[in-house]
Amino acid sequence: MGAEPDRLHVVHEGADGRAKLGALMRAEHGKPLFPGSKIVHVDRDPERPGVLHMTEIPDSPKVQAMPEPAAPPPQRTGKGPPKVTSDAYREGWGTIFGGTVKPGVG
Repeated sequence: MGAEPDRLHVVHEGADGRAKLGALMRAEHGKPLFPGSKIVHVDRDPERPGVLHMTEIPDSPKVQAMPEPAAPPPQRTGKGPPKVTSDAYREGWGTIFGGTVKPGVG
């Protein structure tokens, strides 16, 4: 069908005999596979240019399901807005910006 720098788009016959769209990409050691991917061996057909024969490698690593998301953060029990600053933050602010300005002095 077409080519991109890192993949080759193909039409192939699925297990059910129907035509399916796919993409061939080079598997790189240490990089994850896309979910649903299979590792295949590809040979060119010597008699028909543009025809590739693909054979699934049976002992290839299987793509594992994405891990479940972490538990949601605990619900707040306090009332009012969350405290977004600490005493250490306020002390650092004074050190950097010179403390507070008194009204009428300046």
